[in-house]
Amino acid sequence: MPNCKHCEKKAGTSGLCKNHYMQAWSRANKESVKRTKAAYYQKKKEEIKAKTAAYAKANVERTREYKRKFMRQWLANNREESRKRVAAYRVENPEKVIAYRRKYDAENVEKNRKRRESWKSKNPELIAFYRARRRERTKVGKLPRDVREKMLNIYRQCRLISKETGIKHHVDHIIPLARGGAHHPDNLQIITATENHRKHAKLPEEMFA
Repeated sequence: MPNCKHCEKKAGTSGLCKNHYMQAWSRANKESVKRTKAAYYQKKKEEIKAKTAAYAKANVERTREYKRKFMRQWLANNREESRKRVAAYRVENPEKVIAYRRKYDAENVEKNRKRRESWKSKNPELIAFYRARRRERTKVGKLPRDVREKMLNIYRQCRLISKETGIKHHVDHIIPLARGGAHHPDNLQIITATENHRKHAKLPEEMFA
């Protein structure tokens, strides 16, 4: 009797050993396998749950690492689905979300501080955007989403220019906020940090007076 095509075990009439034959059959009959597994689980549900709980209790670290690995892989392959589930959970459980955040913040004060500092150092253009938006909101209220997105793109472009040229650039208000200018895309320009410091709160015509 010849050996299996994939290993040294004895092969059957298919040219495969029993294990490789079952693997090939399962790949070719996925729906049938899925139904069989589902029926078996429903029949043995309580027994399977009890065995799983006992294994998890006896292998805490191994189970925890497996769950982490599984979740990382699932999140990497299902980002959009994950966002939808999280959003739906937050809408359905606002009190739980608030309680969890308060508890987490209380237990991770130093960790949160370091995370905020790291984010601020990596996103100076966003910090400038949010500060200017806060000042403008006190005057005219909340801006429309499409206007905010245009402004945010200007700040992102500023950061990109600074990175590519190696020269620090700022997003400047053409008519300064202190002089009544609006925090609006039409009143924004990208200039070097040196030019911005020299301009300060001057109007454009005052720069060359």
